[in-house]
Amino acid sequence: MIDLWIYFIDGFINKQLGIYIKYFDNLNSRYGTKDNGITFEIYDENDAIDKFKVLVEPSNDYKPDECAEFIFICYYLYKEGYYIEQFPNFLSRPSNLVDFANGDIRSRARNIYGTDSRGNVAWASRKELIDNLKFKKKENHLVKSSKGLKDIFKTISTRNSNFENMGLEEKLQEICNAIENMLKINGNFVTIDYEKYSFGFISEKKVINFRKKTQCFRHADEKSIKERESFSETDKNFCINFGLTICNLIYDILKK
Repeated sequence: MIDLWIYFIDGFINKQLGIYIKYFDNLNSRYGTKDNGITFEIYDENDAIDKFKVLVEPSNDYKPDECAEFIFICYYLYKEGYYIEQFPNFLSRPSNLVDFANGDIRSRARNIYGTDSRGNVAWASRKELIDNLKFKKKENHLVKSSKGLKDIFKTISTRNSNFENMGLEEKLQEICNAIENMLKINGNFVTIDYEKYSFGFISEKKVINFRKKTQCFRHADEKSIKERESFSETDKNFCINFGLTICNLIYDILKK
């Protein structure tokens, strides 16, 4: 399960909230303590989309916890590269649950389905629009990992999670773990002629340097946390790209 509050906090710690930072103080004051007994969890991206649709269904009284969960889900889907086809800019420039459900959704439903004799938008029309919302994933810049490699990531993940569902730092952690998992056989690291299979673009020295540079994502001591803070989001995305390239190369070589 993915804890959306922890996911949101991780974005704050790593300065990745972007425009969502405007919601942080209010949400942190309400959910920043563990003794409130409230959890916001999803199983995967599809579960997040399903819950999004449930939250924006017509209502005369949206509860504070529902409004908070809406922001957490919007942030999660945005960070995972999703957009809504009918509202392409919403996840990157979000409003709150009430404004979206009673404003954007109602307005679009009025334009599509019209109004009744009293000029009201039928709830059934809004629900039909919501059911037909299309969530699409942007063609992002991440190198895609092979199916076999995805199984390795899921096997070594501490929460048995798919790689695509992980945050940036967790992806880097699992890339480091995957490299060691593949290279370490019977307790010893195998030697691979990287240059032979990569037209000289990747060498053993570069793989070692990559592992040293990203080791901080495997540890939670104070020194490692400070090292992580030196990585910008661009740095992390580059390291994920490069790390996946290394992982795919190692996997393909060892498979042969």
